[in-house]
Amino acid sequence: MPPETRRPPTRRRAARALVTAGLAVLAVWSPGLAAPRIWRVDHSQSRLVVHVFRKGLLSPALHDHHFVPERWSATVTFDPARPEPVEVSVTVAADSLRDRQPELSPDDIRTVEAQARGPKGLDAERYPVIAFTAVRLELSGPASGAAGSARGVLAGVLELHGRTRQVRAPLRARWTAASLDAEGEVSVKQSDFGIEPYRALLGAIAVQDRVSVEFAVRATAESGATERP
Repeated sequence: MPPETRRPPTRRRAARALVTAGLAVLAVWSPGLAAPRIWRVDHSQSRLVVHVFRKGLLSPALHDHHFVPERWSATVTFDPARPEPVEVSVTVAADSLRDRQPELSPDDIRTVEAQARGPKGLDAERYPVIAFTAVRLELSGPASGAAGSARGVLAGVLELHGRTRQVRAPLRARWTAASLDAEGEVSVKQSDFGIEPYRALLGAIAVQDRVSVEFAVRATAESGATERP
């Protein structure tokens, strides 16, 4: 009599296969399990401006300055279903800041820019990169979904002039499946980063310690996703 052979547990295997397939579908479609995506800033549709304000006895005859970087980059790692653990990285070439004050002559513009990037300002030759990184968005209200909006504070670190300081940037954000828009404004003090605000003629010509950084950026989602560590 031939030895008894066992039949494969086809029903059990089929059940396991169904469970595995179901988990795979949930991993793809569940908002809570979706991997965050990388969004890259589109410079042609974005704006980054550093506003420097005048002060002093002769300030009525002076001008504010509005510096725009010619070389900068930014990326965002963001999951619309879980926007709070966001990752933001911004880098600016310190020597690429250009003053866009329309009332100054070209020669005056060149003088201002040279002072800004010189050893008494940003010292761009010694500290060529300005960097901002953030890993948390503190929401002021609910936000979720493939298309939505949010308000909050981006908590991060600014590296400038060889020093790092905590920075909190209020912002408003809107997104769709393909694009992300964020805008806001944050103030920092030059002296916090070891920069002495410009002054001349015993302070009659001077700029304020506080500068304002205004941003309005549009980013597009890269194809695919990245896993958060």
